[in-house]
Order: sequence, then C-alpha cells, then structure tokens
Amino acid sequence: MSQQKSWDAVLEKKRTKEIRKSTFLFIIINDLSSKVYRKIFWLRGIFRVQQNWLVKYPAAELRGI
Repeated sequence: MSQQKSWDAVLEKKRTKEIRKSTFLFIIINDLSSKVYRKIFWLRGIFRVQQNWLVKYPAAELRGI
C-alpha cells in the first residue's frame, strides 16, 4: 500500500512538472506571437498610411514635389 502511495506521489510530481513546463512554453509562445502580431500590424499600418498618401497625392503631383 505504501509503495502505491509513493508511486502516486511520483506521478503527481511528474504531472505538475509537465503542467508547469507546458504553461511556461505557452507563455513564451504567446509572448512571441504577440510581438510578431504587433510587428505585422505596425507594418500594415505603415503600408496603409502609404496607400492613403498615394490616394491623396497621385503620382503626377508627386513628380512635381
């Protein structure tokens, strides 16, 4: 009986370790993905601003600048 208890304790420790590891990985991946998303949105924002600028000032006017 005591052997079964100790085995359960070992399994429990292993399980918590795995959960901690997966949580840690999830946090890291989440952080990285949010940084990548921010970068993409930032680049898209710049691109959108450029597009708007080109719409407001057509190429003919840009040559004159």
